[in-house]
Amino acid sequence: MVWLTMSRAVKPRLQNAIVAVTALCCFTSCLETLAFFDDCEATAAAAEDFDTGLGFTLQAADCSTYRQLLSAVSLLCLLAFLVEFLARCWCHPRPWKMFLHPTGVADVLVISGSLPITLACLGGFAVSHWQRNFAITLRLWRLAALERFVPAFGDFLEVLAGRGYQLLQVCYVLTSFWFILAAYNWYFLHSEFQVTSEDKSFACWYSNFWFAMQFTLIHMSGDYPMTEYPVKVRLVHACSLFSAWAFVTMPAAMLTSAFHDALEKRRLLASQKRNQALCKIVRLLRRIILRRRFRGVADRALAQHSKQLTSVGLARQKYPRLAWLLMFLHSDGTYLFVLGTATLFHIGVASLRTIPELEPQAIAWDVAMFPLILFFVLNFAGRGSTAFMNPTYRCSTLFFVTSYQRLLQLLAFGLYFHHLAAPNDERRLKRACAAQISFIVNFGQILGTSSLLNLVWAEIRESLIVMSFVSGTFWVLSATLWYLAEGPDQGMTDMFSTLYYTCIFLLGEWCSFDFSPVGAGLSMLYSIVGVGLNAMPMAAVQDALTNMTDSGAYHLMVERRRLIHSTSNLRSSEEADARLANYRPRRTEVEMQVIDSLDQPIF
Repeated sequence: MVWLTMSRAVKPRLQNAIVAVTALCCFTSCLETLAFFDDCEATAAAAEDFDTGLGFTLQAADCSTYRQLLSAVSLLCLLAFLVEFLARCWCHPRPWKMFLHPTGVADVLVISGSLPITLACLGGFAVSHWQRNFAITLRLWRLAALERFVPAFGDFLEVLAGRGYQLLQVCYVLTSFWFILAAYNWYFLHSEFQVTSEDKSFACWYSNFWFAMQFTLIHMSGDYPMTEYPVKVRLVHACSLFSAWAFVTMPAAMLTSAFHDALEKRRLLASQKRNQALCKIVRLLRRIILRRRFRGVADRALAQHSKQLTSVGLARQKYPRLAWLLMFLHSDGTYLFVLGTATLFHIGVASLRTIPELEPQAIAWDVAMFPLILFFVLNFAGRGSTAFMNPTYRCSTLFFVTSYQRLLQLLAFGLYFHHLAAPNDERRLKRACAAQISFIVNFGQILGTSSLLNLVWAEIRESLIVMSFVSGTFWVLSATLWYLAEGPDQGMTDMFSTLYYTCIFLLGEWCSFDFSPVGAGLSMLYSIVGVGLNAMPMAAVQDALTNMTDSGAYHLMVERRRLIHSTSNLRSSEEADARLANYRPRRTEVEMQVIDSLDQPIF
């Protein structure tokens, strides 16, 4: 029993450790792809230091040391992956199934493909540049093995299976329109040597049907990096512009619709489970009351809960001035209007302060910002002093101060006064002006968005994690293919730049289009599938917001917030609790049923 208890406590820590090692391995692998480490001898000879942009510089003379250190860290991570894989095989009742599962395949590929080359690099053996890059990028595929902890791909495949037939129909319509338009473009442009675009003739761009499919799909998605088409092609493009983008978005729309139905089904199942659990709890409580006569226990539990509910009201009765201040800071319309206006004005002044032409009036801008900063300081101090009686901050001053919004404001205060100590320091000025933008979070006090965000997060936490993991894994793994296929020719000199460009591609914006055949295939994959996968997390957020608005939960939350900040401090605690009884959360319904059961006879 002791061992079982320890194993349950260690398991989450072990999972977190595996995720942390995977993240470390991916980060060090991305660092190893920097051009700074391609040829350390040439880098040291040229004495070209690498500025990280984070306040420190990598010295060219120590390039080999840095490279060996990164390889050693990657080797330790690979050895950890090997130990984990062997332990899983040892504990699995049928170890051969580990080699057939997608996560096991990812482990085998990463370990067998990257570990020997990494050992060769550390041992000083000759390894070609392509082999080294292949081994480095292969380590990023370890992300697929994290599916053990986030069962995302299974849920994704289940959603696809539920809409498989409809998805095939949509893909058929898209493919038919795409192929017909690509054939038209290729037929009229593969021999067009007179008209050029980007210093190449259209005969070069549309030299074969594969590239014709690539450029046609890019145009169908609504992006036109090339516009110098002849008239006979422009006529067809003009006609297809009004409908082509709709065909491209059909797969993404189908995925979004499928996940919407899946989320709705999950909400219904969760509601049924809550109702079943509620009935079981009520029956259990009634059995306790009927059989064991624990009426006193129930009375004490309800009394304790009532005391917790009235603690806020008692605190506001004890400190009426702070209660008035709490109401004033959160509910007074005039004050909130002044706070919003001051915030907009302060952000505008901080933005104007960064214009070089206005540098002679620097003192005037600092003078204009100073009273606004003092106003924000007083607002912060007032909210902090009343946080212990504000349920929005869990009646805790520490919770208020340690929230990320408050930390941003404290940072802005500190950097501004740090700038005033040396007004002529350009670096301090940049930091202070950049930090002043964080005062935009003042509108959270005006609009009360924290409760809404908490509701949305509670509603879609699991679904959002699953969708983000699927889209993020697709992004990183496809970026490794882009890096190996294109390389420096398209500005993808390292994994960081490759992730940057592929992130732009996933938005449907093609800032570059002169790809290799493999890159052309990846661009078509991005246009059909990638854009939809990238939009899924935000689609889940939008779906949750729509569901809350339709169900009335958001309006209930707004009304409850208004009552908390306006009536509790003006009435007695009993009267305030009675007013708030209609706005209590769903989880307290069980207490009402327990009270009803107490009124029933016990025989």
